[in-house]
Amino acid sequence: MKRLVALAVAVGVILAAWPAAAQSSIGWARALNKSTHPMFFYSGMLIPRPFENVYGSRDAYINLIYYAPLTCNDDRCKRYAREGLKALRTYDDLVSASRIAILFRPLVATPAEAEAALVLACLPPGKAYPAALEHLEQNDGTTLPKKETYLPKVKEWGGSVTEYEQCLKNKSYADFFLKHTTQARSREGLHVRASTVMFGLGVVLRNEGDYIKRLAKSVYSPVPISKSNLLTTIQPTDIVVGAKTAPVKVYMYYSPDMQNDKVFFETTLQKFIQAHVATNEAVLIMRPYPWTKNGERAATVAHCVPEKLRQRFIEHMFMSQPKWTALETPEQAQKAFIDLAGYIGAPRRALEACVNNPSSWTKIRNDMT
Repeated sequence: MKRLVALAVAVGVILAAWPAAAQSSIGWARALNKSTHPMFFYSGMLIPRPFENVYGSRDAYINLIYYAPLTCNDDRCKRYAREGLKALRTYDDLVSASRIAILFRPLVATPAEAEAALVLACLPPGKAYPAALEHLEQNDGTTLPKKETYLPKVKEWGGSVTEYEQCLKNKSYADFFLKHTTQARSREGLHVRASTVMFGLGVVLRNEGDYIKRLAKSVYSPVPISKSNLLTTIQPTDIVVGAKTAPVKVYMYYSPDMQNDKVFFETTLQKFIQAHVATNEAVLIMRPYPWTKNGERAATVAHCVPEKLRQRFIEHMFMSQPKWTALETPEQAQKAFIDLAGYIGAPRRALEACVNNPSSWTKIRNDMT
């Protein structure tokens, strides 16, 4: 079985095989024990089908799965498309070395859109992802990809026009994209709300590129579990819920900016805390792993509030997630978090001094990896 790390990336939502929710830490430990690589994930939703268009090598251990609609009519969507194109240059070395690959998978709402998705998906290998970003950047909000636009480019890109046209007629391919989108939006598989609009990798890859590179490094140059203390030692910046002397320690990597983490925190985790942490059966160690700059600011403020207020801050942080993830700049998000912390009783002057100290985020970043 192929060892695989697969990340499905979207605006405001990163659906990751690692690390998301409490069970990930268990999976991480088991993976290290089973494999020479520190991650061992295999899912039908997270691997490329033979007919899917992959940017990079199909043998890469890390797949970034690009989900996107086929139309784009607002400035934010177009900005993400532009940033996604710029980000490709950042990862040329990792793609060329077969360390990471990007899988294009369109989100479609109708059979007509599913057929239009094939216009991109049937392009020569590696061309669908950049072509999709270019299409979104120039889109008017209604026009779907057209065969006539790409036919002249197929031969130029080293493909066969005959094979391209045959691929466009393959109804089973179109049905796959339509079924996959339906599964995602019904909260199966990807656990995405129907209202979630997904645009792809732009901001994440541009701003959080060091995460992806560290992830690749850990996959290809893993630390043996016997030498790792990530799941045995409470780090200074961890948020501890419960008694440290509890017999069971549960390590939870959480992303402040991810919708699936918000749902997990507000449902499953609260039940777990009531049933096992409140009874001193277990202690919960929460370790942030933000994927956006706004998420970094959330994690930093959570670290800087007084220890007795941290759990309450995180509760309010997740409650207000739809508002602050939509803010355009990290500075706006930071102000919102400081106001929120002040509302629950954190001393503002000391809080601002801690948040504005670059070493605060550096400590968090070092402790989480």
